[in-house]
Amino acid sequence: MIYYQEPFVTLYQGHALDVLRELPPESVDCVLCSPPYWGLRSYKTEPIVWDNHSGCEHEWGDTIKRGRAGWEATPEGQKQYKPAESDAYQSQSNFCLKCHGWKGELGLEPTIELYISHLLQVFDEVKRILKKTGTCWVNIGDSYYGGGFGYEKDLSAEEFAKKYPKQGSNAGTCMDWKERKMVGDTKRGNLLPAKSLCLIPERFALGMVERGWILRNRIVWYKSNPMPESVKDRFTGTYEDVFFFTKSRKYWFEQQFEPHLEESLERYQHGFHRDKIAGDGYVMADAYTKVYGNPLGRNKRDVWEINTQPYPEAHFATFPEDLCKTPILSGCPAMICKKCGKARERIYERGDYQRHETEAFHLATHGQGANRSKHSPPLEVTDKGYSDCGCGAGWEPGVLLDPFCGSGTALAVAKSLGRKAIGIDVNRKYCDLCVKRISKVSIPMPLL
Repeated sequence: MIYYQEPFVTLYQGHALDVLRELPPESVDCVLCSPPYWGLRSYKTEPIVWDNHSGCEHEWGDTIKRGRAGWEATPEGQKQYKPAESDAYQSQSNFCLKCHGWKGELGLEPTIELYISHLLQVFDEVKRILKKTGTCWVNIGDSYYGGGFGYEKDLSAEEFAKKYPKQGSNAGTCMDWKERKMVGDTKRGNLLPAKSLCLIPERFALGMVERGWILRNRIVWYKSNPMPESVKDRFTGTYEDVFFFTKSRKYWFEQQFEPHLEESLERYQHGFHRDKIAGDGYVMADAYTKVYGNPLGRNKRDVWEINTQPYPEAHFATFPEDLCKTPILSGCPAMICKKCGKARERIYERGDYQRHETEAFHLATHGQGANRSKHSPPLEVTDKGYSDCGCGAGWEPGVLLDPFCGSGTALAVAKSLGRKAIGIDVNRKYCDLCVKRISKVSIPMPLL
């Protein structure tokens, strides 16, 4: 159901999969989200039925209790210790004995494979409602296996496989359990050594590509102020992945630039021999002229140094606003024709070098005692504004979707940049936080 609506933002409260199925196909220009990480925390929402078979009168098996001991941040910003199997981390989750559907929260699945399967179900619907020219950006983190989590630890491996046969086959674990010599907790259906990274980002990315998504970039979000970790036998994690997907080979994308490095600018002064204009910020001349950096800057790299950003409200997994800006600016158009639906594209006009190809110039610039002041001037690049489809019907902003919007960071940034936004969250408390946040954001003046 629609929980909140204004001219630029529409917020739905409900299960992401259910809401996405109600949205029209090819209706959004950009998707930016951070789904719940596997095995991290319970958001204390009502269990949801996944892998549901219509018409099944579910008969649920025994409850699987999940618990983890550790420190937890309170809404007041303090830290308190929660023992294993406490109310803070306990989740009700179980399988239907008839159709083998699973009931629980996304991220609290008993196996990694089931978690990835549920994520891919969501992004199948995302792909349906994303335009052919659209982009999809997903921030997803990894987990360590066997770090105090527990699902029915009183069951043996054989008992688990017998009790949940469908889950065993889904996880690829229907082989002889006795042949497995793993150190980890194989009784849960995952064959990983204890303390190992689960490689969840890699598993998710592979699953997306297998479903037809095009993976354009694996972006590293480097955090110079990461959360401290009380580990002594490995290094502290300082980055997360942001995957950049598209559904088509041709899509709307606005190139983003960043300043040239000082050492690069110094290197340009010595001249290079290049044959053509490159796309990464270099501007090339002929064999007898110098090479200069693009005056707009170099093409933005795939490692983004962005500090984590505190959020005063009671939400534990907010990503910083700066992490949202680049995907929105580069992947969600600011102006789309109301008639033909074509997005406007930025136009850059490049000037020409003054070419010197005479033998005298070659000797003067490359011979002994060359005078480098005679080299050609740098290329001029002029921003000519945006393209025009010629319909004359006016423009409307592109639409951003966040199917796991939480406190509404992506929605707030999209609105501040003049884009429309659609948010979905199952938690009513987070919907309230989202409304409180986006209602304070002003809309910029439209571009012409």
